[in-house]
Amino acid sequence: MKLHPTFPMRIGLVLLIAALLSIYPLYRLGDREVTAGFIAGALISFLNVLGGYISIEYAFEKPSVTFLKVILGGMGIRLLLIAAVVVVLIKFFHFHVYSLTASLFFFYFLFVILEIMFVNKKTSVKKKLS
Repeated sequence: MKLHPTFPMRIGLVLLIAALLSIYPLYRLGDREVTAGFIAGALISFLNVLGGYISIEYAFEKPSVTFLKVILGGMGIRLLLIAAVVVVLIKFFHFHVYSLTASLFFFYFLFVILEIMFVNKKTSVKKKLS
């Protein structure tokens, strides 16, 4: 497994841009609870996509059945972990529900799109080399 820093750097850049675009609205419209929920949702999604990236890199050169098992199984495990973390943050730490879930969904779908583009690019490069 060879990790390439390009994809994590892209994800970090997207997160930085989103943070810069969110600073003023969060400052003007949100309080500390809303801001904490927003940051927590973004961080959960960021860690999720890094887990997806590692599983893609691990399974990419494996046979297609193994690749699908690792990717789909990993996705299921990551979704269960996200759900557990969200429940803990809301029930025990009383995070702002709406900002946490809105941020989580926004960043989750944004990062999933980037993850799909990453797999598509890796697949097309692999086909060219074959």
